[in-house]
Amino acid sequence: MVAKEKTYFKANLNDATSGSVEVEAGVAGKQIYVQKILVSVSADMNITIEDEAGTDLIGPIYLAENGGFVVEYGDDDPLAVAEGQGLNVLASVASAHTVHAVGYIY
Repeated sequence: MVAKEKTYFKANLNDATSGSVEVEAGVAGKQIYVQKILVSVSADMNITIEDEAGTDLIGPIYLAENGGFVVEYGDDDPLAVAEGQGLNVLASVASAHTVHAVGYIY
């Protein structure tokens, strides 16, 4: 039996479109675990963190122009994305936004 290993990631997305955009790609047979996530926006918008199937994980969060948020889950209780699914961000309007996520794939 081959032991599973954690693969750590730091993903950064700078985008200016509305709709769902991939932050970290899913891997077949593995899950993404998010330990920290930071979001900043340049305009009033709603941000939802979701998996690639469109299942909401965080939000929607209603942000004002030049607003943002940080969520730190830590090592013991990370945000888990469904097996094989990617981590996406859904922006309600086409305006600049940044998402930075840190975690591991296992």
